[in-house]
Amino acid sequence: MSKLWYNVWPSGLPKTLVYGEKTLPEVVEEWAQKQPERCAIQFYGKSTSYGKLNQQITSFASGLVELGVKAGDRVGIFLPNCPAFVVAYYAILKMGAIVVPINPMNKSMELAYQLQDSTPKVLVLLDVMYPLYGAIKDHVISIPHVISVSLQDELPTESTLPIHPTMTTPKQTPADTLDYTVFVTQPHQPLPDSKATLDQIAVLQYTSGTTGNPKGAMLTQFNMLANAVGGAQWFLSDEGDNIHLCNLPLFHITGMVNSMNVPLYSGGTIVMMTRFDMEVMIQAIEWYQCEYWVGTATMNIAVVNYPGIENRKLTSLKSVFSGGAPIPLEILQKFKELTCCELLEGYGLSETTAQATTNPRGGGKIGSVGIPLFDTDVRILSIEDPTKELVPGEIGEVAIKGPMVMAGYWNRSEDTKHSFMDGYLLTGDLGYFDQDGYLFISGRKKELIKASGFSVFPTEVEGYLYTHPAVKEACVVGVPDPYRGEEIKAYIVRKEGSEVTKQEIVAWAKEHMADYKYPRIIEFRDELPKTGSGKILRRVLAEEAKA
Repeated sequence: MSKLWYNVWPSGLPKTLVYGEKTLPEVVEEWAQKQPERCAIQFYGKSTSYGKLNQQITSFASGLVELGVKAGDRVGIFLPNCPAFVVAYYAILKMGAIVVPINPMNKSMELAYQLQDSTPKVLVLLDVMYPLYGAIKDHVISIPHVISVSLQDELPTESTLPIHPTMTTPKQTPADTLDYTVFVTQPHQPLPDSKATLDQIAVLQYTSGTTGNPKGAMLTQFNMLANAVGGAQWFLSDEGDNIHLCNLPLFHITGMVNSMNVPLYSGGTIVMMTRFDMEVMIQAIEWYQCEYWVGTATMNIAVVNYPGIENRKLTSLKSVFSGGAPIPLEILQKFKELTCCELLEGYGLSETTAQATTNPRGGGKIGSVGIPLFDTDVRILSIEDPTKELVPGEIGEVAIKGPMVMAGYWNRSEDTKHSFMDGYLLTGDLGYFDQDGYLFISGRKKELIKASGFSVFPTEVEGYLYTHPAVKEACVVGVPDPYRGEEIKAYIVRKEGSEVTKQEIVAWAKEHMADYKYPRIIEFRDELPKTGSGKILRRVLAEEAKA
């Protein structure tokens, strides 16, 4: 199929980009030289300039080298949004190692799996989350060096925005850890002359795979650069001060790219929040006159339904993009009324370093996830015959080729092989193009559940449920939810003699799984539908749940 989307390509934008040869840390270093006093990060009133940020990045990178970290080694970041996340991330990239971002909502089993799979040499974690690591380090995996970060060292003396009570825990420095503040300020030996290159792996972004176990998508330095350059070109105008609201989690690929890399690539300011709090977010937009925001459908719905929102000042926003789930028409209309700014939807995966398609500013189609970005080709392939490309209007599997597509899966050559065809990433998502070249997502060939913008694989949740002593059988499905996009429902057969309640199952799951992942809806069954070979028929239960 010819690239129909070129017929609706945004006026003034090139169809292909020159990405340059500098890595993202080198770009930040350039900004530090050009505008050292310019604010790079604004954190509840504590400002970090480009000059200071670059100094901290360089110091942290030198410190990693002294700890024995080499190019290609992995370094885990187990932090919520805070300036230390940015420093650690860019330092790891600067010296050629690999970032392993870890969801700070993970519980011990989830943390153990990711650490065992990636085997990092250093783990950077929040001090209050050390007990999670401490519970597994002696009998699962022990990391040679652990660097402890305290939010008390990150926060200002006097804040401009309300600070959540959970962020005020007194500083803790476990005996077997290095203090981040000391580590990043103490003298280190200069970095070696050798520098990171664009073809090196930069990030292992964990995503659910066909087996239900998370897989590390290997994203290169060039992948990260390409979507930062593309995002800046697509999303930003040349006017104003380039101020970005950052309340998406930075461990997540969308937040990482659009709320951290795009702002720093373009010399902008990141107004960073650790927790998503509606009132604090609105105050941040009003106080700092935020111009750009990338969020999720859940956040967008929360904005338009927030009491008194029509009396708040949100008109500084110039570009707002959203992903994770389709946004209802009435939400799109009300959002524009409140902000005088269009809410535009896009589509991407961890494997595509966030966005691969998005609606253009000043246009687009409601219900569509837009058109392919710079230097990107998207095809719709027949489910029956993947070698056949479908015509507009026909639904098939979405396949993507472009500068943001991953190099493959970490230590999973077979999964990598089966995920590509003729250089195109097979996404497992179903969709179609219309006659103008706009992409519409119809559903998922995979069984991933999208809850509040996060990907949840049913078999992973089931694996945890099966560790409950009262669970004999479990099947997890997604059910439509107007707020979260999809809610997670578990069908459970209890073991004989068990009297465990639904509430007890939910409470147990909440304790053992990340907040977005645990099932909130439980239905007990005497038996689950199965095939003749004994395989549980998830499709039947999913259809029942959605009905």
